[in-house]
Formats: sequence, structure tokens, C-alpha cells
Amino acid sequence: MWQNILKGWQQLTCISNVWFAPVVDLIMRIYVGLVFWRSGDTKLDSWDTTLLLFEHEYNVPVISHTIAAYMATAAELGLSVLLIVGLGTRFAAAGLFLMTLVIELFVFPYGSEGHSTDHYYWMIILGSLLVRGGGAISVDYFLWKKWKQGIV
Repeated sequence: MWQNILKGWQQLTCISNVWFAPVVDLIMRIYVGLVFWRSGDTKLDSWDTTLLLFEHEYNVPVISHTIAAYMATAAELGLSVLLIVGLGTRFAAAGLFLMTLVIELFVFPYGSEGHSTDHYYWMIILGSLLVRGGGAISVDYFLWKKWKQGIV
């Protein structure tokens, strides 16, 4: 009896890994990617306000507020696209994870006005993508399969 239960569980786990895990990976990439895309798009839409916020509101360490604004906007737009399509997923996830960490530590530290627990959820999702990669529904996976076959 236990062998049948274990065999059924093993089959269910295998089906889950093949069919559901890639869909969940895709949903995670799209969800977090859209968060950062919208943020970068908002920065571009009101660039003067963005520069003012980086100068007076955000406490980004070490670099000038103008450079920080350009870097943050470029990273949010570029890395979010990479993350959504699953190209360089681990690289994109690492960059967005570090950006979120900087936001959490320096811009809106815990207890400050503007702090959001959403940052923790994003870091959990990005950490998962960093460790596991983009999954089977990603450009990374497609390229890896082609490289393994000797085509790329």
C-alpha cells in the first residue's frame, strides 16, 4: 500500500515539475518584471520629478543623485525586460535584487515613511529566480537546450 502511495506521489511530483513549475516561474518573472518596468516608465514620464526625488528624497549613498537616477531608470527598464523574457534571468534577478536591497536599506529603511513590505516579497521572488533560473519557459532554457545540442 505504501509503495503505491509513494509511487503516486512521485508521479504527481514529476508532473508538477514538468507542467506547473515552469508556469509558476514565468508568472514570477512577469509579476516582478512588470513592477520594475512600471517604476522605470514612471521615472521616464516625469523625469524632472525623478531628478528632484533622487536629489532631495532618496538617500542613495556614494554616487550623485543624477547618476543614480539614470542608473536606476536604465536598470529598471533593461533588467525587467530581460527578466520577463527570461534572457540572462539570473543576471537580471541579481541586479533587481540588489536594487531592491539598496531601496530597503537606504531609501526607505524599515520604519520610515514610504517603507513597504512589498520589497521583501520581491526579494524572495528574485532570490528564487536567482537560485533556480528562469525555468523551462524562458529564452535561457531554449538557448541552453540548443547549446547542449551543439547548435548555439
